[in-house]
Amino acid sequence: MSCGRYERYGLKKPDHKLFAKDVTVNSSLMYALLHGKVRPRPEITRFDGSTVHFADSTTGEYDTILWATGFRTRSPFLDESMFVWENGQPLLIEHVLVPRYANLYIWGLVAPRSGAGKIISHGSDFLAEAVLAQRLLPVPLSDLVARRMPARSSILAGSAEILTRIRLLRWIVRRYCRQARLLGGGVASWSAHRAPAPERRPRAGFPDTADVADAAGLAEAELSA
Repeated sequence: MSCGRYERYGLKKPDHKLFAKDVTVNSSLMYALLHGKVRPRPEITRFDGSTVHFADSTTGEYDTILWATGFRTRSPFLDESMFVWENGQPLLIEHVLVPRYANLYIWGLVAPRSGAGKIISHGSDFLAEAVLAQRLLPVPLSDLVARRMPARSSILAGSAEILTRIRLLRWIVRRYCRQARLLGGGVASWSAHRAPAPERRPRAGFPDTADVADAAGLAEAELSA
């Protein structure tokens, strides 16, 4: 938005909504396009030696081609049927917790729209807390948290949003830990049934403070169920 319309730089108007796809965090690309240092090209249709044919019927001679195709999320070291997949990504609770499983965590599967320094430091603190908290609970921590923060497949998020949700996660986890310590041996009475596979449903945004505050009574609700 700060750079103006894409057509000004010789680019096509996006055919998707803002943030519906991964973004390119680059402060110099638009300058390079505007001053002719980088020339945009359409899709490649075929190669003929060093001649490249493009979808608009133009051609060009190139010595080197950098084939930047992105990546696909895979976990060959795990049984991938453990995950519920959507749009090529596993459903995770805040990019870390795996629904229906205890002691299984995913780290780093997020694409922040800016720097990741604070996300890494604050996120690692949460991960350490989650590992210790699970030892106090007879059910997967992910299933408890999912009652207020459902699993999602999107890996794109703003840094401020991620940091806010990390704080909410740590608040919820600490409430459960406090309840578990108060109950002592009584924690074994919590329902230990496996939660059903998460179902994808639209969300208007992340929980507000009042909604997350209800997490304080979640443990009591589990006990009375």
